[in-house]
Amino acid sequence: MAGPKLLDNTVKGDTKINHIVNFLVSIPDVHDSLFDDNWGVESIEALLYHPRTMVYGIFHEGKPEPIGTVFFTGVFPYRNCVLFAAIFDKKDRLQGKMKDVFEKIKTDFILRKRPSSCTGYVAGKNPVPSHFLEKLGFKKKATFEKFLVSNGKRKDVTIYYMINEEGQAF
Repeated sequence: MAGPKLLDNTVKGDTKINHIVNFLVSIPDVHDSLFDDNWGVESIEALLYHPRTMVYGIFHEGKPEPIGTVFFTGVFPYRNCVLFAAIFDKKDRLQGKMKDVFEKIKTDFILRKRPSSCTGYVAGKNPVPSHFLEKLGFKKKATFEKFLVSNGKRKDVTIYYMINEEGQAF
């Protein structure tokens, strides 16, 4: 059973966060679905170690290295934040466990930071994260055509948005 854990991103060189950075950079389908071609190790590392980022690792029971991550950037209490999520190994994806894991992360994150809203971006025509965000209650707001360059090709980006009304869990 997978479970989430909030990671301490205040200590540069944390092995779990470095593990996440390496996977975000080295797995082409993960990198291409989250970042454009300009994002390399240094910029992803700077994003994860930024003081306004909260990083959660997703772990298999008894395993020290994360199998995935959920992180929120631009985190200020009572403000909008941006959601990123990835499961690194294809065999760990689409098993129906991520919704429970995300619910735990969402509850913890809301209790800690009380965000007013959350934005999620889906690069390309990728139905799995789109469906997942919609199942969690995010609403599709816009699609920007040919918005970013990933793997040398222009991709559309679809924006999903959820409002946290009166302290309700988004």
